[in-house]
Amino acid sequence: MKLLLPLATALILAGCKSDPPEPETPPVATEAEIRAVRAVQVKRLNRKHAIEKQLNKLVAASKIDPKGEMKIVLAEGQQALLDLQTIRTTHPSLLKLNKDLNLWRSHLQSARTTNRKLEIQQAHDQILEITAQIQTLSEELPVIREAEDRIARSRKEIDALRRTLAEKTPEGQALMKELAEIEKAFSTIQ
Repeated sequence: MKLLLPLATALILAGCKSDPPEPETPPVATEAEIRAVRAVQVKRLNRKHAIEKQLNKLVAASKIDPKGEMKIVLAEGQQALLDLQTIRTTHPSLLKLNKDLNLWRSHLQSARTTNRKLEIQQAHDQILEITAQIQTLSEELPVIREAEDRIARSRKEIDALRRTLAEKTPEGQALMKELAEIEKAFSTIQ
């Protein structure tokens, strides 16, 4: 009995000790809050695209590009896109995959017209697999990477020239200011 009393007291005291406080978890955003944030982002993105269209129209309609620099840069960008498309369709290592992809796309179309669900799923799976192979192989081909780099450089040149030309007019300056605010808002989110 004498042994049980100290043991029981130790157990009672051990059970009465307060637990260490759990670390506070940051509040989790509700689904409604997430949707609200996404809606704001979509509005900003739509406005950004609208401003870019207005800038394009402004540059095209006004006489702020007397040398025709924009036409030259746009033509270079278009040529880079055509070169990439040509490479993707004619490169020897991609020819068979492209042929197989077209074959499975035609199988998919024919299966859809006759509503054969199993064949639709098989064709869809094959298309995904071939597309993934094409993407992987395309990333490895230096000629495709070079063409994609040309396209990226061309897009940057177009954007920089558009902005430079637009800043020559008061309307363009206002659009550029609004565009800068939108881009700043996007950069703070990420």
